[in-house]
Amino acid sequence: QGQAPQSDGDAASPSDQSEDDPYGGSTEENSEDEEPIPPLPDFFEDKTFFFHGDFPAGEGRRLLRYVTAFGGTLSPYMSDAVTHVVTAQDWDPTFQEALELRPSLTFVRPRWLILCGERQRPLPATPYALRPPTP
Repeated sequence: QGQAPQSDGDAASPSDQSEDDPYGGSTEENSEDEEPIPPLPDFFEDKTFFFHGDFPAGEGRRLLRYVTAFGGTLSPYMSDAVTHVVTAQDWDPTFQEALELRPSLTFVRPRWLILCGERQRPLPATPYALRPPTP
């Protein structure tokens, strides 16, 4: 009396399974037929970046993702290893000092890094380079 009807058979009847997994599927289905995810190109492998100044909310994280995803290194400070300074700010007198010490240093806008990341290939930095103001 007052007992729920029992199912005849396994404890996990099809109706029980649908409560646990409403889609009734497996995440492993077709995994043998899928192509492996190709590795990302490492076109930033020989580059070390330094982020100078502030970036809009979320942009700094996005830039960091692109640097690391494509094999680059992020330096927490301006060191001799830095090849690219990424900044959203205007030209700063300290940039000129850094250039005098290291003429090969490249100052770029964040847009360059974002476009390289979105296209998954290196783009020329020149259109996105920051230059000292002309006197």
